[in-house]
Amino acid sequence: MRGWSAQQIVVALPHYGQRTSFPPGTRGMFLFRPPRLSQTPIPHSHPAWASLRAAAIARTDREAATVLAMTVQQRLARADDYWQALECLPKLHRRKLIRELLGDITTGSESLGEIDFVQLCRRRGLPVPDRQVRRRHPNGSYYLDVRWEAAKLTVEIDGMHHFMGDNPTQDALRQNYLTLGGDAVLRIPVVALRTDPVPFFAQIEHRLRDAGLL
Repeated sequence: MRGWSAQQIVVALPHYGQRTSFPPGTRGMFLFRPPRLSQTPIPHSHPAWASLRAAAIARTDREAATVLAMTVQQRLARADDYWQALECLPKLHRRKLIRELLGDITTGSESLGEIDFVQLCRRRGLPVPDRQVRRRHPNGSYYLDVRWEAAKLTVEIDGMHHFMGDNPTQDALRQNYLTLGGDAVLRIPVVALRTDPVPFFAQIEHRLRDAGLL
């Protein structure tokens, strides 16, 4: 998985009940249920199984969410792989949280910002928006982060990549195209979503209320 740096090496072993020592910087995880294996080029745990267990032993819930989101975003595992693996791991730590995260990730929220956004919508009692909605404009197709069709409201959650290279220009062109089509387009920097989402949600609620959705 690209862009991920583990704090320590975790060695997964069959659970035989024996005592095992590990060198500094490593820890052991004893498995009651053998993982599904990918056979090529070297037998190893399937990415869906590996990322679920990584999420289970993560230091924080946010770290668990990051592992799952990055695995899906980089197309290392399919949605079906996750759900099949989860059904085989009924005692997995954080299982309830992982199920909720997978529900968001595998129905469209492929970035951590979108996952946070959907969770905040639910906490505030807002209707859950559609995610990763495909649209076309003269320069090709693109995907909207979240959208309420009935309110003609699009919300774009901007990570750091939105401010690099040619991305600001492309974002502006897409936003202008949506605006000309009658959409309201609101943008939320992902940092603001994590630190102070209240004023942004006030704007969203204003639009949804005007559309009769609240």
